[in-house]
Amino acid sequence: MFHSQFINELRSIETAELRLGSEEWFECVLSRNKLSEVTILLSAYFKTPIKRSGEKPSAEAKRMTAAYGGIRKSQTLYYLKQNDREYCAMLWPWEDGEHITLKVIQIDPHQPVPSSRNWFQKILSWFQ
Repeated sequence: MFHSQFINELRSIETAELRLGSEEWFECVLSRNKLSEVTILLSAYFKTPIKRSGEKPSAEAKRMTAAYGGIRKSQTLYYLKQNDREYCAMLWPWEDGEHITLKVIQIDPHQPVPSSRNWFQKILSWFQ
C-alpha cells in the first residue's frame, strides 16, 4: 500500500475531529469505537507496532517522537521506512476513555524535524 492510499483510507473513517489532513501530517481525534477499524489499517501499512500500549517506551522511541509530542507508556507507536522516507503513527488514548488522538507523520530525513517548541519560539521572536 502506498502512503497516499493509506492516508486516503484514514480520511474515509469517521472522526470526532480532523486536526490536520495532509499526507505529511495527518492528525485526528477518533471515538474509541473506531479503534479496531484504524488498527486494521495501521497493521496493513506499518505491520506490528514498535511500542505497544502498556510497554515502557525505549530510548529510541522517545527520540523518534520527541518533536511530535513524545510517547508514553499508555500510547502505541508504529514505524516504517520506505525508500528514503520514514513514517510513524501514534495512538494517544485520552483520559476520558472515549477518545484517541491518531497522528501519522511522514518524516523527511533531508528536512529539519518540525517541533511545536520551535514554532513557539519563532512566534515569540516576532514580538521581541
